[in-house]
Amino acid sequence: MKFQLTRGVCLSFFLWMFTVGASFAEESAPESQPPVAPNLEELVRFVVIESSNEPYLNDKYWNKTSGRFDGFRVRGLRISKREKEVRHGFCRKYSASLVNPEKHFRFEIKETTLPKFDGQAYLIETNLRARCEGTFAHYVYGAKGINGTTIADADVRVRLVVTLKPTAQFSIADPIPKFSLNAEVRDVDFKLKDIDVRKVGVLDGKFVEVLGDGFQEVFEQLIQNQEKNVKKKLQKELDDLQGKSRKVPPEK
Repeated sequence: MKFQLTRGVCLSFFLWMFTVGASFAEESAPESQPPVAPNLEELVRFVVIESSNEPYLNDKYWNKTSGRFDGFRVRGLRISKREKEVRHGFCRKYSASLVNPEKHFRFEIKETTLPKFDGQAYLIETNLRARCEGTFAHYVYGAKGINGTTIADADVRVRLVVTLKPTAQFSIADPIPKFSLNAEVRDVDFKLKDIDVRKVGVLDGKFVEVLGDGFQEVFEQLIQNQEKNVKKKLQKELDDLQGKSRKVPPEK
């Protein structure tokens, strides 16, 4: 016998019921400890902090080269020019990551509604800080010119939507009801807000513009990666909490 529970019941209550059910099930093994079910805020915090340990690196503009005259090659009566590949142009590379999310974590969770969904939906919002370090060097046919490192910080707004459709299943053979949250991560959205380049050093003109565009690109790629990682990991944590296994489609 299976019942769907109505809206408006506290999320912590269902998580607590999971813990109670698990403890009853494990009474036959007195040495084992019943699992502790974390609340949704703790799960999100844990997943975001864990994902922040995975920085995004971009060095596709770091090894720019060009052919430079390197003397002549003589083969019998034939003489040809010889070229050598050397670094040339404005080279730059970036490393970006979230900055101490455990400190910059302004957390808000509230119940919301979704079209054509009669379960419970929660909107989780938080603000984070991201930092990108850009290393640059300007080469002219192998000769290294201006170079240095600059740092940019950015504000990132994070929004997550998690839905619950709690059910309780009763059995004559088992007096302990089996609860299921049917939790699903519906949406994870990281939005880049403000970018503050803290130091540009000796750069000016077009180089500053190119470096700035690079910061924008890298920050965007960072938050896209974070969206995928947070959604995947948070869903896994919820599935593990419910004792579910979910087939993950291969990434395209």
